[in-house]
Amino acid sequence: GNISLKGVGDKVTGSTAKGGDGITGGQASSGTLSTNGGSITGSSAIVGAASDGAVGGGASIAATGGSAVSGTHVTGGDAGSGKAGGSAAVTAGTGSSVADGTVDGGDGSDTAVGGKGTIAASGAGTTVTGSHATGFSAGAGDDNGGIGGAGGNGSSTGSWGATGTDSAAVGGDGGNGTIGGT
Repeated sequence: GNISLKGVGDKVTGSTAKGGDGITGGQASSGTLSTNGGSITGSSAIVGAASDGAVGGGASIAATGGSAVSGTHVTGGDAGSGKAGGSAAVTAGTGSSVADGTVDGGDGSDTAVGGKGTIAASGAGTTVTGSHATGFSAGAGDDNGGIGGAGGNGSSTGSWGATGTDSAAVGGDGGNGTIGGT
């Protein structure tokens, strides 16, 4: 885990930043809460569970400048037996402020990675409200070597004059593998 506040009126309330387990010989993903202008409320950043063969998706909340994050929860996807879970992230910028957002990474499978859940805003009066981005789970491979499809990414993005309200971005599940090649 990692919680870091450095700035105007720093505050964290009821938050959890939980890092994940690593795999043999590999590094774990980290759960991070961070702000620059201060204040995160009722939030969590939880890394997806690792498997023997892959790491869970990383989780992160970061807002800078005019920061204020509220009621958010960010959870990385669980790893499949062979591939990583999708990462989850909320990032805001200059004027900051994210509210009520939920961001989830999709679960990995034996052959494909989970989709990423991302909300990113940047610039000027930056603001994201009530939005949630969900990455979906990867499809499974088959006994003949077919590779499952990667989980669809969920993404909500703004840029320089950023603003967004009540938006949702949801990726679809990856398809299962069929008939492997030779």
